[in-house]
Amino acid sequence: MKATGYILKPIQLKEVTSVLKKARDTIEMEFQREQVIQRLTSQLSENMSALCERQNGQSILSFHQNEDYGYFRRFGL
Repeated sequence: MKATGYILKPIQLKEVTSVLKKARDTIEMEFQREQVIQRLTSQLSENMSALCERQNGQSILSFHQNEDYGYFRRFGL
């Protein structure tokens, strides 16, 4: 048995337009999301050494401000 034709249900132009618009909007949102992720990843990569230096500096400052610093200082640490 061979099928020689298809029976299509009637469609409304407004429905097709609405579905295509939703699909386009979804694709655009995903594209924008990917661009934001790539931009943030790039910025993080560019600033990683500065962030590490800043974190190390803050760790040292907080260690010096800690009340136990005198205890460690007595032992040359």
